[in-house]
Amino acid sequence: MPMDNYSDNPVARRKADVRKRSRSIQVSGGIAVAGGILGILGVASGLFFTIAVVALVVLGWNVVKVREVLNHKDQW
Repeated sequence: MPMDNYSDNPVARRKADVRKRSRSIQVSGGIAVAGGILGILGVASGLFFTIAVVALVVLGWNVVKVREVLNHKDQW
């Protein structure tokens, strides 16, 4: 029995991938905003700005991957 629940259904696999990546976008967006605010307030600003930048990179990567899935054209 394969570990992948969607091995025979590519549409369901893409839906699951979009769900996973959209949750990651929400989390990394929240971390980026919180890190930016804490960096602006001056509490260990270098650390929080670094965390915010890393979160923005993760957010951007996931946005690119979601766009790839959404722009995918099936060949039936």
